[in-house]
Amino acid sequence: MQTKITIVILNFNSSQFTIDCIKSIASFDCKVSYNILIFDNGSNQEDYKKLLQLKSSNVDVIRNEENLGFASGNMEAIKNLKTEYIFFLNNDTLFYNNVLDPLLEFCEENPTAGICAPQLFNQDDTLHATFDYFPTLATKIFGVGFVKLFSRREFHTKDLIRTNPLKVELVSGSAMFVRKSAFDRIGGFDKTFFLYCEEEDLALRMNKNNFDVFLVPTAKVKHIGGGSTGRNLLLEKEFYISFNYFYKKHYGLLKAFIIRLFLFLKIAKKYKRDRLNWELAKFILSNPSPDESMRFRK
Repeated sequence: MQTKITIVILNFNSSQFTIDCIKSIASFDCKVSYNILIFDNGSNQEDYKKLLQLKSSNVDVIRNEENLGFASGNMEAIKNLKTEYIFFLNNDTLFYNNVLDPLLEFCEENPTAGICAPQLFNQDDTLHATFDYFPTLATKIFGVGFVKLFSRREFHTKDLIRTNPLKVELVSGSAMFVRKSAFDRIGGFDKTFFLYCEEEDLALRMNKNNFDVFLVPTAKVKHIGGGSTGRNLLLEKEFYISFNYFYKKHYGLLKAFIIRLFLFLKIAKKYKRDRLNWELAKFILSNPSPDESMRFRK
């Protein structure tokens, strides 16, 4: 039987998450044939060795010496793949049910579907936000509640458990089932991104090339996520590096400047609550570039 799906999982010093994820996938029988590709993104030797126990006839492990981040790591992992579909899956996820069959069946029945996503749940079984809206100037400044009164865009409620497939603007990058032909046509992930905003960029380019994004709620995945470790200013700056690049790329320099100014004012006024807000606000206003990404820090 020809393999139609490759599940791609990045690992960075989190082998137990990866092991648990693989076990959850294998615990459900499905009709479709699939492979799993684990791409170790520069983990330490001890963590990498734990992954080797997962190797089997349909599970492969590739090691990379450095952490390439989300976009570049996934692009490196898939460079030789031939399957029709790729399921980009975070290692901190667990299958709730037979996820692959409903995602594949929906894509096969809907040729415009470029990206599909399962319904996500939190560790405590509450609903996890699976889809979102493109961060236009209007929605960022005035809020979705106000904009939807005047816009033709469909702003579906995010905190409802769905029973039927739903066309959305973008989905969480933690579980993205992608039609490879569409993915290849738009150039895959933009490797300029190190962390954050990859799914917004991918979905927007899919949209511009007449491919759609869907939530397929009959497929269910639990997203465990990392525990809270307090505020991390370095990661917050990394987000705004990616966000600024995304905005300039898709909305132009003027709108990117306006959104930076808006975010500066919004965050700076909170400096009394936390002095780090002032540092972050100044950083945003400085027009941060991908050259300042943590990927270049040694």
